[in-house]
Amino acid sequence: MFPTDSGEIKRTIKKVFLQLVRLIGNQNSPASMDGKNVTEKPPQSNAIITGEFPDGLGSDAARCVIVELNAKVLDERLYKFQRKPLIVSTFYYFFIQWFVAEYDDIKGLLENWLDDFRKMDLGVNSHLQDTYFCFDTAYKFFLLYCVEKEFATPEDARAEHNYFQKFLLELVKKQDGRVKQSKDSEPETADLYELIRMLHKKETFDLAKDIKRFKNHDGLLHEGLLCLRSENLMKHIHKIAPTATLADVRQSLIVKDALWLDGEGKNKKVGQRRFISIPLKKLR
Repeated sequence: MFPTDSGEIKRTIKKVFLQLVRLIGNQNSPASMDGKNVTEKPPQSNAIITGEFPDGLGSDAARCVIVELNAKVLDERLYKFQRKPLIVSTFYYFFIQWFVAEYDDIKGLLENWLDDFRKMDLGVNSHLQDTYFCFDTAYKFFLLYCVEKEFATPEDARAEHNYFQKFLLELVKKQDGRVKQSKDSEPETADLYELIRMLHKKETFDLAKDIKRFKNHDGLLHEGLLCLRSENLMKHIHKIAPTATLADVRQSLIVKDALWLDGEGKNKKVGQRRFISIPLKKLR
């Protein structure tokens, strides 16, 4: 992937990039959403480096950390090592040897660090919090190796690690802002059906046992249908999508063939009341 002036190529690059992020990040495509919220599953492995840095939103943004480069990477120092690849490869050869030889101790350290880290809350999406831990500990081991081999003093390594943590936290929090953009934005009409499914799965609705005991409940289960009072349903919808209308909800359900209507095209009547009625099989 590389920078280009062609809008068509840029769109194609972004599409491919997001597919890779989803598949490599979680072996999952398309990216998972739970209603309007990003589904929070542990990241799997690997990294993607690209010359175009599409920000993405929501679930896509939660699966990557974007670094914006303000200057060319190929400066004189990097070019020097590129001309002498054995310097870098030899270093990593011995670093990997050290890592394998010290594996049991490293594993113990990681477990202890993870226990302590789980007690923290960075205030970001769980994907990004785990990503922070992976980058931070990887760099910490790199610095530990440098100290043990006397390539760096403990004081220099500590200062370097503090700088790295501050920089990494800034990146993670900035990326979390891109995740939250899609959470705070209004969902499209088609998403309202998924929002109702999510609310039902989380048992958000206050349901009466039957119509005889129905008072101020949100609705009830009746003949294989989830029957909801329109005004009660919209109260729950508006907590997440303040500008959604009942017409939007009806249209979203109709598109998914998930709205039960009688022969006259009216909402189902249970007792003396009419309800927005959704077949339970459509909510599984």
